[in-house]
Amino acid sequence: QIDFYSIEMILNQLHNYYGSQSINQENMEVFLPSDKRYSIFTLAEYLYARNYSEYLQALKWLQQQGVEGIGLYGLFVSQIKNALIITLAKEEGKRSEDYLHIHPYVLKMTAQQVRLWDSKSIQKIYQYLIQGDYLIKFEGKDPFAILEGLILNMRSE
Repeated sequence: QIDFYSIEMILNQLHNYYGSQSINQENMEVFLPSDKRYSIFTLAEYLYARNYSEYLQALKWLQQQGVEGIGLYGLFVSQIKNALIITLAKEEGKRSEDYLHIHPYVLKMTAQQVRLWDSKSIQKIYQYLIQGDYLIKFEGKDPFAILEGLILNMRSE
């Protein structure tokens, strides 16, 4: 049985949100019910896996759930900083455990996720986020827009 009322509600939400823009499947996924639950950790995982469409979907979901942007941004920067320390230590033949005092499981998981990244690539991400931090604090930019811009910046390189 088809629930036409639910379909109409979703179409109205799409029209109200996107206006006269073209609507594609990615746009629709923002409003379609999903069993997925996202967190700061899944956001970082998608970035490390270079799964940018899932990253953007997770970011939109977090914003729609009312997650506070500045707190999310700070936690995300912390995740990237940890990834940078891990890759730098690996490249220098050192143990990341000597530099990071986080739970061993978290350390192991992050190390596995960034094993295909080099420190220069993560350093670019970290520098972008530090510049974004300035824009948030001193120019009032939206943290979610900066996090979304990160992916746009990465795709253009």
